[in-house]
Amino acid sequence: MAINCNSKNPLQRDGTSQTQRVLKTLLPGYVAVDERSMDDLKAFAKEFAREISYFNLNNTKDGDWFGFFDQNINSESQHNSPHFALFTAFLKLFKYAQDDINKITKKHLDFYYRDVLHLTEKPEVPDQVYLIFELAKHVSTHLLEKGTAFKAGKDELGKNVVYELENESSLNRATIADVKALFFNKYDLFSGLTPNPGNDYRFYLSPQAKSEDGKGAEITNDDQSWRTFGGIQFPDINSGTDAATVADRDLAEIGFAIASPNLFLGEGERIVTIYLNFSSSPTLLNGLTNDMLYDAFRLKFSGEEKWIEPIWEHAEPGMLDPIVEMRILDFLNNAKTAADIAGVEPVEGPVFDDPTTGFGDNTRDYDIGMTVAARIISERNKLPGKRFRTLDQVKAVKYVGSDKINDLIYSFGDPVHSTKVDKLKKRIIIKRTITKDQEAIVAYNGEVLLDPIQTKWPVVKVILNPASKGNPFIYKFLKDLKIGSVDLVADVREVKNLIIQNDQSVLDPGKPFQPFGNRPIIGSNFYIGSWEVFQKSLNQLTLHIKWSGLPDLSNGFTGHYANYYPNSPARTNSSFRAETYLQDKKSWKSITPVYDTLFSAGPGSKLKEDHEINFSNDEPADEAPTSVLASVERDEGMKPFDEFNQNSRKGFLRLSLKGTDFGHKEYPTAYTKRVLVALNPPSTEPPTDYTDQLPKEPYTPEIEELSLNYVSGEKIKTQKLSAEEYEDRVEQFFHIHAMGVVEVKTSASSNYLLPQYANEGELYLGLKDLNPPQNLAILFQVSEGTSDPDLAPPEVKWSYLACNEWKPFPQQNILSDTTKGLITTGVVKFSMPSEACTKNTILPTGLHWIRASVTADSFGIPQLIDVKCQAAKVVFANNSNDPNYLSKPLPGKTISKMLVADSAIKKIDQPFTSFGGKVKEASNDFYTRVSERLRHKNRSITIWDYERIILQNFPSVYKVKCLNHTRFEGTYTSINEASPRHVSLIVVSNVRNKNAVNPLKPRTSLVTLSDIDELIGSLRSPFIRVHVHNPIFEEVKVTFKVKFQPGIDLGIYQVKLEEAIIKYLSPWAFESGSDIVFGGKIHKSVILNFVEEQSYVDYITCFEMFHIVPDDPINDPTLDVDEAVASTSASVLVSSVSHLITVIEAEGACECPNNEIITNKIAASDDCPCN
Repeated sequence: MAINCNSKNPLQRDGTSQTQRVLKTLLPGYVAVDERSMDDLKAFAKEFAREISYFNLNNTKDGDWFGFFDQNINSESQHNSPHFALFTAFLKLFKYAQDDINKITKKHLDFYYRDVLHLTEKPEVPDQVYLIFELAKHVSTHLLEKGTAFKAGKDELGKNVVYELENESSLNRATIADVKALFFNKYDLFSGLTPNPGNDYRFYLSPQAKSEDGKGAEITNDDQSWRTFGGIQFPDINSGTDAATVADRDLAEIGFAIASPNLFLGEGERIVTIYLNFSSSPTLLNGLTNDMLYDAFRLKFSGEEKWIEPIWEHAEPGMLDPIVEMRILDFLNNAKTAADIAGVEPVEGPVFDDPTTGFGDNTRDYDIGMTVAARIISERNKLPGKRFRTLDQVKAVKYVGSDKINDLIYSFGDPVHSTKVDKLKKRIIIKRTITKDQEAIVAYNGEVLLDPIQTKWPVVKVILNPASKGNPFIYKFLKDLKIGSVDLVADVREVKNLIIQNDQSVLDPGKPFQPFGNRPIIGSNFYIGSWEVFQKSLNQLTLHIKWSGLPDLSNGFTGHYANYYPNSPARTNSSFRAETYLQDKKSWKSITPVYDTLFSAGPGSKLKEDHEINFSNDEPADEAPTSVLASVERDEGMKPFDEFNQNSRKGFLRLSLKGTDFGHKEYPTAYTKRVLVALNPPSTEPPTDYTDQLPKEPYTPEIEELSLNYVSGEKIKTQKLSAEEYEDRVEQFFHIHAMGVVEVKTSASSNYLLPQYANEGELYLGLKDLNPPQNLAILFQVSEGTSDPDLAPPEVKWSYLACNEWKPFPQQNILSDTTKGLITTGVVKFSMPSEACTKNTILPTGLHWIRASVTADSFGIPQLIDVKCQAAKVVFANNSNDPNYLSKPLPGKTISKMLVADSAIKKIDQPFTSFGGKVKEASNDFYTRVSERLRHKNRSITIWDYERIILQNFPSVYKVKCLNHTRFEGTYTSINEASPRHVSLIVVSNVRNKNAVNPLKPRTSLVTLSDIDELIGSLRSPFIRVHVHNPIFEEVKVTFKVKFQPGIDLGIYQVKLEEAIIKYLSPWAFESGSDIVFGGKIHKSVILNFVEEQSYVDYITCFEMFHIVPDDPINDPTLDVDEAVASTSASVLVSSVSHLITVIEAEGACECPNNEIITNKIAASDDCPCN
């Protein structure tokens, strides 16, 4: 790359524009042989008459002839002498000879150009227009022959205007019913320059692409164009801003989903853990960290009326998990005594000291004691409802403070929300919790939840969190991961919706009940049923019992049954047991090799109300089970039930009473014996009160509250299933696309975790009433000039949707494409393959879909105005029509009828104006073209040659500047104006293209620049290196404070003043008479004076001017300068798109710091490294 040099090309000049090509001196009428008018001839005759002597009848000299010509034929009297009238008639006849002699220059040119060189004007070019057809109801397909004529009214001569079909056209009933777009911003970092914000790697959705915002808003621009691929646009902001917060499109949801009966989770606290086991190379996980994954996913579970999200999904990093806070508050609010909080020594818990905070030293230290516990309960009971509502209320209790709060968090804070990567085991672990206050997770209902997921099971959607603060572009790190299997584990606590009954009847779990009846005996049964719990394969099962009416004795049941007769079996806290069975296929399988005790005791054998019975496999805690408690398999097809009966096959847990009974049968006898002893005491014993020795009534087991905890898991294979396994699959794995959902074929050899997107932009066309195989002609009306001129148009790839799979159109199925890849208005004709179908879920079902996609540089494709089906092009047929007819395009909606009616055609629409028409080349244009051709001889040698050749061959180019001995690669740092053998061509396009990306910087597209380079390359000397680029647009920006005149609307005139400054600095972008100029300079004082002269301005202050040179490492865009001078010969000074104007609303608010005016130092030519 060349080195920038401050030494400019010694030939300082402006370029050449289209208007400067025509030199009046070269036109035939510029100089006439006889330029005298009739008045000139009369004046000549009068003066000449003075020189001619008049002789009278006596043949003597009698004056001159002046008097005969001193008359005015235009006088009001109109009384002229006959001789003067005859003279006037002669002059009028002389005009014919005069005109003929004055055409000698034109005749000479015509003789040379036409007769000698045999050159002619360019012929007229007929205009073309696209028509849209609609068939009659009774017609499904119709063929229009080439040459079919259509009426377009009459011309100025009164003749019929006819257009004819250019090619044979096959019509059908297909129409475009939906247009969508998806933009994938694949770049990690933007350039760091305004207006682009900071990092991004996300998807932006346009469900209604033909709208201002992609969601249906009315289009506001003049030509009603919209972004073809839904590309995002940003306001003028500083770099570093998160793109999603400022982009004008919504973020799309991308991820995966799992459907499984294991997700039937109706109540309680539900902790769902998903183990994503990858088959990819472990190196793909190297870039991931736990911090990046912390909030990388959002989970949604299918509810009855809406998607259910874990409440942590709405919390910010660093906050206490709301579920942990809820657990702590429940614990404190349910405590009845201080001992329930502090515990009883020497037993540890239930609150443990956090060894990392307070006075802890990694050993058991100061936890919550009885005094603090008692104070907690006392302060709690003073609150409304005798309940703590927040941890701040707990913290406010005297002696609690942060240390004890940390202990509570440590004790109850097992992770309920986490996402971690285990690189050793090649997996990601996602853990989320649904609280007991949230709705039930139920079977997916597509009519309510609206996603096209086809399943009968509950669903969890795992979506990439677009608002992730840890890593917003997480897709980059996850897209290449291949998923081998998924372990889905549900840990559910406090399932209370149970079916309970004993041997006598069904019981009501809403009030205390007797599980073994009112007179339980050995073998009495208690049944616990749950469709949710027992249809699943269980890894752990815990029965929580809260007993009611227990003996309140320090030694528990031992003391309660102490006075039964001596031969009665010993009844202790541990003697009451049960054998537990799990029903499977109508049989009962024991799951307790040792009978379970039914009661728990605290210190001193005093009975506790709460009791747990645990059943567990030997599986690791973090693994999905491969077996069920003992051997019971799940039954996902089990129907819901409401009681246990002889037809029950599965769904119940049975507790059968073992050990000792509760003494109901013995009690009468024991009581009678004790009474008789009391009535007839032995004579040998001293008198005794036997009342205390009477046996107590036997305890009848009564449960106040019953709940189940369970852990259930399933391993889901996501690849390499056999055909039979895939057909019989239960769990389903889906990819969540931007606008739909697709079930992944787990029979494939490998599958990705996430849907795969390689394209930066995708345009989706939904077709209604298409019946493949059929041909389809689609009109793309393009808004010319709306593409980014700095980008080369990318290749557009076409594909169709066949059962959720995008398949590229075979080349032979793209019959024609006159859009040149969506660059210009035209028709793309497809032959739609028969395998295209409407039963898709990746996009809305019921339509056929065509996709246009580009892998990168989507802004290199211009915006679209409309897309329509059943299009055909017709061409003007000249039947001796008005020669000037083609000077104006045919207005839209002109053609609506055929010349010969066709009953198969219901409607003809001409949505847009015609294009491409040109009248026969005008004589002046012909002479200019030919004279230039004769001078440059179609060879580019001089500056004049280069510029005229380009302007002639590229009418869209407004101006060209040829820099000899200059090497310019398009940037400030790549120009060398002292480089022999190099020629640089600086091209400026139409300066008043309001559709341009930035009208203040009229760049020429890379396509045009490439075409210019190719043309000049064929005409230049082989020893010359040519460089064709856009100018360097150097911005001039001002900032100041302004006080408006009294009564002025501040908001309106602030905008008006900014617009006036922009027009003043870049008038050529707004006024047809102004020309864009290369080079130049502007003084700050000139702009200052312009602003001061505005009638609505009172005064201004703090005026600063900035000169912004792109890519100049030395340029300081924040430096106030007194004069802005174009830095190079390829530079153009333009206005900034915005200026900072601060309105002074109050007197005294005009203070500003002193600003030193500094001008850039220009290096001497001796110091230039380029010389």
